[in-house]
Amino acid sequence: LAQQIVARHHLSETQTIPRISPAGLYMKIPNLVGNTQKMLVKLQPNDSSFVLQCTSLGLLRDACCTLEETVISLFPGLSLSVKVVFPYTNGDQFVWEIDGNVVGRHSFGQVLAEKRWDSNMDYIEPVITHDSHEPEQNVMLRKILEPTLGLTASFFLSHCWRDESVSSGFAEGLVSMLEEVSRELVWYDSEQLSNVYHFPSKMQQGVEQAQCIIIFLSRVYLSRQNCLLELMWAWQQHKLNGKKLVILPVDSALTLGALVEWAKGPGNLEVDLGAGKSFTIHRSTLQFVSQKLTDFRFCTEWQDDSATDEQRWKAVMDIAKQSPVSLEHADRRIAKMVCRVESGNWLIEDLGEEEVPEDDLQPPNDELEALFQRYGLGSWCKRVCAEFGAST
Repeated sequence: LAQQIVARHHLSETQTIPRISPAGLYMKIPNLVGNTQKMLVKLQPNDSSFVLQCTSLGLLRDACCTLEETVISLFPGLSLSVKVVFPYTNGDQFVWEIDGNVVGRHSFGQVLAEKRWDSNMDYIEPVITHDSHEPEQNVMLRKILEPTLGLTASFFLSHCWRDESVSSGFAEGLVSMLEEVSRELVWYDSEQLSNVYHFPSKMQQGVEQAQCIIIFLSRVYLSRQNCLLELMWAWQQHKLNGKKLVILPVDSALTLGALVEWAKGPGNLEVDLGAGKSFTIHRSTLQFVSQKLTDFRFCTEWQDDSATDEQRWKAVMDIAKQSPVSLEHADRRIAKMVCRVESGNWLIEDLGEEEVPEDDLQPPNDELEALFQRYGLGSWCKRVCAEFGAST
């Protein structure tokens, strides 16, 4: 089991040598944001159980999935019983026993792998408590994961829904590869934003919290309001906070040379995809993309179906290894832009840049930072909190 858990991690060169003994496994791996993920698996021979402790949701997912696959393979018909022990309100400790390792017809490993955060924990019971707490029923799994292991995505995938220029399954395949390689969460809006109110604010929050923003760039993308909003926020985060941008063209007609030529044109770009499907890309957007994005390396492994799985795995590992620019080396300039509609066409307009006031560069205190992480507050809210104090 220990060897299989270790083998799941493609970034083997970044992890320290795992310590494996007949009774357990200990491993630690640096992650994208500079923290070290740790996992300890201990065998308890007296009651035939494993005790798993970890600091990463990705490691927990991998370990649970590996354990389930191993048991199914080696011991067909044997059922697992899972007991999840976690801190709860006011420092209390609760336990969730999963009968037969099934949550709504899914194993616990599947729940984590498929991000079923809204699954109900049917019955949780206090085991260590400072107050008189009664057992609770139907508590969502999200309620214990957010304040403990965290559900903040380190990667944000910006793409266009129903873009027929993109081969089917490209986005899902990239998300699956990236999460397996990095053991980090990827914000992918078909999962994250379904049935969510305040859609744009949730998108902006996802971009601001991510350490790396991946752009699935296509001609359709450059004509859509939500895509241009995400591109605008991504560029602002890149300039101000040094966030990494990764450009993945997913349209065979969209190349570096084509972008430059389109931007030189006298007007908007009219695109006809056939079958009555046409749209317009505003000249201002073309100029913005040509000026800002063409200096980045375009990763072409997803531009068509010609790349092999091995080439895409290598590209994903390169993406996962990218770390954000140190704040000391970031431009620390505010990119002033506007996303608006003109004659029925959405566009990005570049209004230049300005220096960040020195006072705004002071980091918030630990109490504020904990609040920001817990509730996913954006940078504008950080400035308000810094002005009026954490309690307010």
